[in-house]
Amino acid sequence: MTEFVQGLFGLSNETMQRFKTPAIEERPSFLNAAITAMHTAMIGEHLHKMNARALGDVAASINKIGSEFETQSLYLWLRSMMTIATASSLFGSHNPVRSDPSLVDSLW
Repeated sequence: MTEFVQGLFGLSNETMQRFKTPAIEERPSFLNAAITAMHTAMIGEHLHKMNARALGDVAASINKIGSEFETQSLYLWLRSMMTIATASSLFGSHNPVRSDPSLVDSLW
């Protein structure tokens, strides 16, 4: 997870060292706090809201399909739709992937 975070945000090795520093009584561990926050956000009602948002985006995309719909690759169309929907559930109205669909390929 730490390597993923470093690459995703372009963090330096120095910053990552602070991220990985074990907790001491005077200073809690940033990594433990981040994991706790992510875990809390990904269970129960929070997870339900994220899933509902993503599925709402999927439904909206499917509902826009008309009789003229064609795609060269069903797989790539589905991958893009699901990636944008998932990003919407994470970022809300500030979804950079919806604003710039070329980011889908960058994520993959």
